[in-house]
Amino acid sequence: MLLSKLIATTSTLFRIGAWFFLRILPAKQAKVALPALYFFYLYLWTRIPYNLPVAELKQNGNGAKTNGQSNGNGNGKEKIVGANGNGEAASEKKLNGTTSSSTKSSHHVLPRPNPLRVLLSLPTSSKRINYISLAVNTLLMIFALDLLFTPMFFFANEDLAFSRIGAITPTSAKITVRLPPSAQLQPILTTPLDVLASSDPDFNELPLDHPILTEPIVLSTPPPARILYRQARPVGKWTNGPLLEPKEERDWVQTVVISGLEAGRGYEYILPPTPSNPKPSPLAFNTAPDPHLARSTGSHFTFLSTSCIKPNFPYSPNPFHARLRIPGVQVLANWLESPPPPSPHSSSKKRKAPAFMTLLGDFVYVDTPVGGSGKDGDGVGWWGVPGRLGSWLGGNGNGNGAGGGKGWFRRLYRQTYGREEMQRVLEKLPMLHILDDHEITNNFAGEGNPSAQTPYPSAASAYEIYQGDANHDSPVEGVWWYDFEHGDTAFFVMDTRAERSNEWMVDSEEKTMLGLQQKEALFEWLGKVNDTATFKFIVSSVPFTSLWGKPDGQIDTWSGYRTERNEILDILEFVPNVIVLSGDRHESLAVSFRNNSVFEFSTSPLSQFYVPFVHTVHADLSRNYIPTGSHLEDEVLRGGEASAAATVGADGKGALGDGVPGTVVKGKQGELKGVPEEVILKYWPHGNVKWSSLEVDTRDRDSPKLNYELWIDGELAWHFDITGKPVRPPTTALGVPTVGGIKEMLSNFGLLPRKWF
Repeated sequence: MLLSKLIATTSTLFRIGAWFFLRILPAKQAKVALPALYFFYLYLWTRIPYNLPVAELKQNGNGAKTNGQSNGNGNGKEKIVGANGNGEAASEKKLNGTTSSSTKSSHHVLPRPNPLRVLLSLPTSSKRINYISLAVNTLLMIFALDLLFTPMFFFANEDLAFSRIGAITPTSAKITVRLPPSAQLQPILTTPLDVLASSDPDFNELPLDHPILTEPIVLSTPPPARILYRQARPVGKWTNGPLLEPKEERDWVQTVVISGLEAGRGYEYILPPTPSNPKPSPLAFNTAPDPHLARSTGSHFTFLSTSCIKPNFPYSPNPFHARLRIPGVQVLANWLESPPPPSPHSSSKKRKAPAFMTLLGDFVYVDTPVGGSGKDGDGVGWWGVPGRLGSWLGGNGNGNGAGGGKGWFRRLYRQTYGREEMQRVLEKLPMLHILDDHEITNNFAGEGNPSAQTPYPSAASAYEIYQGDANHDSPVEGVWWYDFEHGDTAFFVMDTRAERSNEWMVDSEEKTMLGLQQKEALFEWLGKVNDTATFKFIVSSVPFTSLWGKPDGQIDTWSGYRTERNEILDILEFVPNVIVLSGDRHESLAVSFRNNSVFEFSTSPLSQFYVPFVHTVHADLSRNYIPTGSHLEDEVLRGGEASAAATVGADGKGALGDGVPGTVVKGKQGELKGVPEEVILKYWPHGNVKWSSLEVDTRDRDSPKLNYELWIDGELAWHFDITGKPVRPPTTALGVPTVGGIKEMLSNFGLLPRKWF
């Protein structure tokens, strides 16, 4: 009947949608679709008919039962009990084998329960089964509401006190501390009345309202809060570090710098005692190697890279205190505390502890699946509701779905940093960050003036105090991009959001991801480190490759900014040992560019969704090119044929700048068109927990090594070895090293305008 079909259809759609929302993708559309489906199902469920007669009996007796007795007059009639179980005769049939009659009712029947009807929530004659179906759907709705609203209305963590290590240099370390008033030791206050009562027998001569008896005095004052630090190996004496004076306007967060340290040494620091932690434990860190020494002797270290964190996803109905657990961070914490043995391809007999981690954005999701409540007015509407209600729910109600004011953004950082598993990671691992879109709103483009766009000011404020201040300093004031060195390895961390042009703008020389200032800084950095750094890592929050398709893969990544990307790639092609690191796509992809001259490793998420039945990487999205000066170019000019073989094999080994990966592409007439610009080395879409481990070993100056490992759900999934080119600073006739040789080299090729340097 129609009612049964509607109930089954609505319930099935709701269950599939709830499962998808809770376990696969926390889509924003669910905040409307799931309640609508549930309440429509609930309305239909209340219309289930009970106590109605049987509509029709089947001759074989299915759907009804007989009482097994004759009526006593010998006419062979049997009494049939209908499916409603009330014992009333629903119809009669003559069983003499000659005639048969049936009285058909116009009413409908509720069939008996069976596994298929229970699975599809089809109404049955059993009220108990129908109530169980309702309970299942109600429980799923509660789980969905829990995922939607728990971050908004619970776990504000305003009393959270924590510290973490940020940027490490050879002589300094940045420490970010949150110390709210509730976590600070307070002065002990009393009144003279209390003091005099025990020390002066004549105090009774004064009236009780006398000022000397009512004005409080300080009986004891705790010392100023400051960080203490010392050398750990060998153990040194505790030294006074920076004072801690957090301010309310910065959410009680302060980043301080411990300076005057020695390169390549182990240190530990300790926070002042607090009411919640009266006996704090020291936390250890290591300063970076001396870069000047490393250029002669090389360096050996490991670091991690990933992006994207969403608490309690995939969803699990945890106990309330663990409702916002972060499963991927828990896996990482276990991995750090009990490191696995090194793989056979590693150059170490013991796995090296990571020196730091680069987290490439989407540390918080202010817009997924809903935004929050911000009362200072610069947020974005949660439901797109205008007016006072929309402002209360999420800001000014313009419908973008991001959270509200500064309080909402800061709340999300506190929720993530407040998790026990995150604290375990922070105790082991310095973290460097760059923001991406979900710290602001989906696919955000600042268009050169991000502060004019809601909700960027609130998002940038939260990012600055919790993460931006602890990064390495940028050479330019007021920007998020920065560069740094670790030994003889150099890093440039790009900001791909603040300056980027609108994604729907037609690709041209005017369309930019970086903006002119940042792009020039990138080129200047390449000129500076070309002959001084063995490996150069360029860090991008969004993938550099163009091989990602829908959704948004050809718009939000560098693929939507191909003109600028090609301008950069034209230079990177001639810089030795360039590696691009990226995240964002919730999949893992390793790609080689242009004759293995550049590699990219894109890895995410650390703890977020992936879509198991959708693959979004497509090799045919790569464009073709003819390597400058290659044998292939000679063959094309002569009109002949050529072949090319990849130097990156299935054994996971490759060399920078050797050979031409892929195969020659021919046109319809057989003419040579070039080779693929990008070649897939490994594509791994599966897994809610992913990170990259990169071991840099440049101690052999003639054969520097990079060992890449992809970790999925805490297990090693793939490795890839790269042998880099030796890099030595050029010298003058007097033997004095020089830098910036890339300028002359690229200018000789006619590829690099001198104004870039």
